Amino acid sequence: TRSEPKKMNLIKIKNKKKKEIKKKGKIKMLTNFRTYQQAMKFYKSAERLKLKGNKRDQFERAILSIVLNLSEGSAKSSAKEREKFYRISLGSLREVQTLLDLFGTPELIHEADCLGASLYCLCRGCRNSYSN
Repeated sequence: TRSEPKKMNLIKIKNKKKKEIKKKGKIKMLTNFRTYQQAMKFYKSAERLKLKGNKRDQFERAILSIVLNLSEGSAKSSAKEREKFYRISLGSLREVQTLLDLFGTPELIHEADCLGASLYCLCRGCRNSYSN
């Protein structure tokens, strides 16, 4: 009887810690992945670009693909698998860069170029790690 409230308090504390760990896990998931963070920043910056119709649809799919493929690739266990997703991400960036060349601002073009350099280095690093 006396120990029941203590057990209840311990259960509440354990559940609270589990929730805190889950919250921290969500926040911390890819914070150390610089290229992913750069892609997220680029995605948010590019939202303000005014495109209409099919151009807008293609732009949104391609720019989202950059971030999603980086995320999915980071979960793969082998360097060869990671490189596959990072290369898809780089291809999607090239689509976005083409649209930016046609309709973008100099700031977004520069940001895309910096992201492209990071993606290229990421792909090259994967290739070097499994080809040696």
